[in-house]
Amino acid sequence: MPELPEVETVVRELGRKLKGRSINDVRVLYPGVIEFPSVKEFVKRLKNKKIKDVARRGKLIIINLHGGDYLLVHLKMTGQLVFNQEPHKHTRVIFKIGKDSLNYNDLRKFGFLLLTDEKGLDEILNQRFRFGPEPLMKEFTFDYLYEKIRGRSTPIKSLLLDQRILAGIGNIYADEALFLAKIRPLRKARSLNRAEVKSLHRAIKKVLALAVKHGGSSSRNYVRTNGAEGTFHKLHNVYQRHGLPCKVCGRPLQRIVLGGRGTHYCLKCQK
Repeated sequence: MPELPEVETVVRELGRKLKGRSINDVRVLYPGVIEFPSVKEFVKRLKNKKIKDVARRGKLIIINLHGGDYLLVHLKMTGQLVFNQEPHKHTRVIFKIGKDSLNYNDLRKFGFLLLTDEKGLDEILNQRFRFGPEPLMKEFTFDYLYEKIRGRSTPIKSLLLDQRILAGIGNIYADEALFLAKIRPLRKARSLNRAEVKSLHRAIKKVLALAVKHGGSSSRNYVRTNGAEGTFHKLHNVYQRHGLPCKVCGRPLQRIVLGGRGTHYCLKCQK
């Protein structure tokens, strides 16, 4: 699933290409990805709408339109937003924007698009998703993380994946941040001391910022809006590298399943 760095990359690229332009036409090839409103209303309300801005909250893409509407896109597992690509069997929606086209592709069809107003957006963000702070923003402080961790018996990786605590972190970057902080993913959150929480706080910010710089990780279906891959997967220390030698100590990396998710770590480097 695209996580914060991948979605942030897409949002930045969409913003550069779409801000100030109008949606001329919309073709819905698979109605099942339109969550709200009806397909007919969705197309009608989007036609000739001018795009004010493109933003993100967690893994949710928010396209702000003139007139008070917001187009929300969640890529889920296999969603893609790609410019000027020939439609194929996994293309679900096509937006025409001047001479450009923007395709929403989705192999597994878990993603969704919906159109809402400002009140609906507020309800979606604060009631449906209830996102925690953004890890790359100033509100994500050491004190905040320490308070959320203190007294919790949850495995630290599971806590990092809770979108109500931190918005946008998923399996890849939880594994990578924990490796950088030298903390095992199964550790109970309350077992971390202040120094370890400080290390984790720094590691989260460092890993995410570096991943954004590299356009995200294309270890599966994710591509950028020009169809190119991100390159951060080439820099992974642990994620999907089980059985391979640790880049630091040389011991084979481990894989376990935690909460239904593959989890990767080093027995020697992480304590």
